[in-house]
Amino acid sequence: MRYQYGSNAYKIEEVEQETVIKQPQEAPRQQTRARVNKPLVVSVLCVSMLTISAAIYLTMVTNLMMAQLEVEALNQQLQTTKSKVNTLQSVITTNLDLDYIEQQAIEQLNMVKPLPHQIIYIDVPQENYTTYGK
Repeated sequence: MRYQYGSNAYKIEEVEQETVIKQPQEAPRQQTRARVNKPLVVSVLCVSMLTISAAIYLTMVTNLMMAQLEVEALNQQLQTTKSKVNTLQSVITTNLDLDYIEQQAIEQLNMVKPLPHQIIYIDVPQENYTTYGK
């Protein structure tokens, strides 16, 4: 380039310079990094999926075991309740026995059987009975 004196404009031949763009050396490294990172990303995804699957499986197994324990506890409670019901049924059955009722009436309430001349038999028609289940 030349220094220009004055206000005259001289015709300057333009020289086209070829601009050589130097490609940085880091571009191939980035491509290799991308190639190296792909298997790493895939393996990380596989490991995370495996971990999530294992967590879901363990949660399901734990819930199943808890449900089984709850069912066992409920079955045991059912057996206990059934045994109590059977005990109460036997007590009720013995208390409804007419001989037992007669014995308790005589012993505890000091009742006595009526004599034959104290018994009066009457004839009641069927319409006067209260019937259940009809």
